[in-house]
Amino acid sequence: KTLRITGITVPSDNCFLYRMREKGIRKEKKEKEEIEERKTERKRATRRKRNPNRPTIDSLPCKIAHSDKENKKK
Repeated sequence: KTLRITGITVPSDNCFLYRMREKGIRKEKKEKEEIEERKTERKRATRRKRNPNRPTIDSLPCKIAHSDKENKKK
């Protein structure tokens, strides 16, 4: 007697072990993703610290518009 799980044929007595292995693999993947996420967060944080006064994308067009107005006045 065999069971088909995710396209792989597994003997039914090994079904429990297989499920546990799958669970473990999923857990490891999740942990790896979390670690990667933390790394990217840390990188972002250091970038912010390095350059705290860098203009945001939203504020750039305003500054450009203001500088144009200033130039026209002169």
